[in-house]
Amino acid sequence: MNRGSNLICVRSRDLSNTSSLNNFGRMVLQQSIDAEDDEILTISLKSAVFPNSFYNMSVVNQNNTVTFQEAGHSTVTLTLEDGSYNINELMSELQLLLNENSPSSFTYSLTYNEVNNHVTIKKNSFVVGDSIIVDFTIATSARRFFGFTSGTYTINSSSGIESNRAVDISDTQNALYVRLPNLNNSKVIESNNNKFSNIIAVVSIPLSRNTFFVYEPNSPFVCDLVNRSISAIEILITFQESSDNINFQNCDYELNFEVGFRKTTKTTSSPEQRLMSDLYRRVVKHEERITQEKDAKQVLEGIIGDLRKQKKISKPSIEKWDFSESLKASAATSSTGLSTPSQMPSIQPFTQLNTP
Repeated sequence: MNRGSNLICVRSRDLSNTSSLNNFGRMVLQQSIDAEDDEILTISLKSAVFPNSFYNMSVVNQNNTVTFQEAGHSTVTLTLEDGSYNINELMSELQLLLNENSPSSFTYSLTYNEVNNHVTIKKNSFVVGDSIIVDFTIATSARRFFGFTSGTYTINSSSGIESNRAVDISDTQNALYVRLPNLNNSKVIESNNNKFSNIIAVVSIPLSRNTFFVYEPNSPFVCDLVNRSISAIEILITFQESSDNINFQNCDYELNFEVGFRKTTKTTSSPEQRLMSDLYRRVVKHEERITQEKDAKQVLEGIIGDLRKQKKISKPSIEKWDFSESLKASAATSSTGLSTPSQMPSIQPFTQLNTP
């Protein structure tokens, strides 16, 4: 019969060792949760509440620059302000920066086509010979927000340049990944490295900034753990890449984990396993026998010492002892051992003792 589960309720404000982004923390349990010999620990994220307080564009996210170059001038890199934008707000911000930082005092306009989800960037009052290169190959480029694939694009006509992929205002960061770094499993694999992962749940992010959203799945994923005991839980919340930290802007979130116990099925051991088990039992018995012999020797030495103190036995002249009978008895028992009292040789009396 399976034991009952444990519900662990976590508030981010109660965690220790928190990060400056408030996306990591540690909870130490007053009493550890331990699996029996025939059990496996399991864990699942039953529910959670998150604030949509993080930015879709920021220095932390490394997706906030646009680089361009007007003919005859040096390259200019624009940095957009951190924030949570919709597409219209983002176009207005970029248009303002282009116009304010144009080396040739050009003016630009950006328009959004909601039907095909594309953005068009134009130079106003275009003159033949004008040439503006927009470089979307930079690692921190905001290209996905405006619907461009990685590459360089040249504005050399009045029609400007139009995005060649769908506008993605989330910059592909459309889900939270709840990770448990100190708990190991062999059940979850990430596509970015094809290795086992510490992810316990993936939570989709709604397009509703500055609000709270709830994670409450009908059938939460239950993960078998390698750990045999849980004394603490470390929580890390990121985007898909484990290094892409989420900045909650010091807002709190809540998580409810269920830790359960699953009975394991009995399996037939292999010959190698049986051999190792038998060797282990023999080693243990051998060590026990050695300990018993040491204890018996100490007891015998203690008795002899007491007798000497009482002068009931004195130290004989060793050269005059007769060992013949004792040696014969010892030789007779060398092949049988001394595991029981009945096997111990009788002590022959000393016949030629010369006591002082």
